[in-house]
Parts: sequence; C-alpha cells; structure tokens
Amino acid sequence: MSRRMTSTTFIIILAIAAGVSFGLLFLLRDGGSSLNDYFQELAPLINTIDDRSGAQRIEAPNQAFAAWGFVVSQTANDLEEIDPPGTVAEAHQELTSAIADVAAGMLRLSAENANVGTLEEAEQLRNQDEELRAADGRARAACAELEQIAEENDIPVDLELC
Repeated sequence: MSRRMTSTTFIIILAIAAGVSFGLLFLLRDGGSSLNDYFQELAPLINTIDDRSGAQRIEAPNQAFAAWGFVVSQTANDLEEIDPPGTVAEAHQELTSAIADVAAGMLRLSAENANVGTLEEAEQLRNQDEELRAADGRARAACAELEQIAEENDIPVDLELC
C-alpha cells in the first residue's frame, strides 16, 4: 500500500508541477498579444499617419488643423484598441496618450485659427505651438522606446514617427 500511495502521490505532484509550469508559461507570455504580433499591428498605424493626413481633402487652409486632428485622433483610437504585451504596455500607453494630445492640440489650433491663409502658415502655426511640440516630443520618445524594445527582442520594425 505504501508503494501505491507513493505512485499516486508522485502522479499528483507531477500533475501539479505540469499545471504550475503551464500557468507560468501563460503568465510569462506577457499578457496581450505576442511582441511580434504587437509590432506587426502597431507599425501600419504609426507609419501611415502622414499618408492618411495627406489623403484628407483640404479645400481651404483653415481646414488643415481639423483634417490633421481627425487623422491623428483616429490613430489614437486605433492604438487604444490594441492589447499590448506587458513589456511594452507603459510605452504603448504613453504613445497613445501623446498622440491623443497631439490630436487635441490640432483641434484646438483649428478653433483658434479659423482664418489661417495658407497651408504653409498652418504648418508654421503647428510647429510654433508649445503644447503641440511637447505632445509630439512625448510621442516620438515613446515610439523610440518601443523601437528599442523591438530591437532588444530581435524584432525588425521601423516606426517612422521616431
């Protein structure tokens, strides 16, 4: 009977160890998507901001800020839909927050500068806005951090925002 208990105990311990190992592997997977999947989802969103901004039909210069703000706001919304792995969660949240702040800044500039005369003037106003520059700097810093994490994990990615 002692041998039977030992065999049964061994099987139970083995089953528990397997369950714990599986659980640890699941937890170490880092939550959300895999890093590779994350960067495959992130890159097209970041790398097409300029393309989508340029595709907005701007018939008058005073529409530029609203058009840019719309595209950037949509990007922030799309970023919020991503479930990032734990290793990039903080940088992803900062990127999302900064891009949302850029969008808000664009919409603010739209309201404040309804009479802007040319696209060049709109671009100049955008580049001179301190809040917008600060948000843009935060977005670029978070983007650079994400690229660094990708590099450290041998994931080839080129985020054009950085």
